[in-house]
Amino acid sequence: MTYTRFERLVEGAVVAADVEAARPREERAAKAQWARPTRPEEGESDHGMRGFSVRAPFPVVAVRDAAVQRIADILAHLADPDPVDQRRVKALLVLARPDWPPS
Repeated sequence: MTYTRFERLVEGAVVAADVEAARPREERAAKAQWARPTRPEEGESDHGMRGFSVRAPFPVVAVRDAAVQRIADILAHLADPDPVDQRRVKALLVLARPDWPPS
């Protein structure tokens, strides 16, 4: 059993032992949602690259991931030679700007 799996089992046991005490933590966690660009650490260069972090309910992330993968697959079908991770980045751009690339 991996440590992560073990940790989740312990967390589940703690919640099951005292459901009422766990409720406020779960409510706070559910409200902690964001979608924002990442920033480089102090003094580090990002070399023109950035990240974008999303914390949202599972269905939101699952639907977004499926859409990104679908567009990446379409790009591959259209003979885009880039690896899947690069096609997924392009897919995010397509979702954000359906008019891309400009004519």
